[in-house]
Amino acid sequence: MIIAVVAEAAQDTVMGVLWKAWPECPVHRTVASVYRLRGESQGSSAAEVGDDVSWRCYGQEGTHAVAPVGSLRTARESPFPGGD
Repeated sequence: MIIAVVAEAAQDTVMGVLWKAWPECPVHRTVASVYRLRGESQGSSAAEVGDDVSWRCYGQEGTHAVAPVGSLRTARESPFPGGD
């Protein structure tokens, strides 16, 4: 799904520019990933669950959803200092 590829590219760009974990799991303070439940392609960590693509945390206590891709603003603030 294209949204998963775009989400991974956005994550790479933000982390490369800001040199910080993004998006961050609010519970574990670790970087969240996009996870592909089915149709996994080699070398990709993008997730497709039906039409839903979500950021997931792989914390010490197991995995859990952080937020749907495209909805981080409702879950956390913008990664960019000073706003969007």
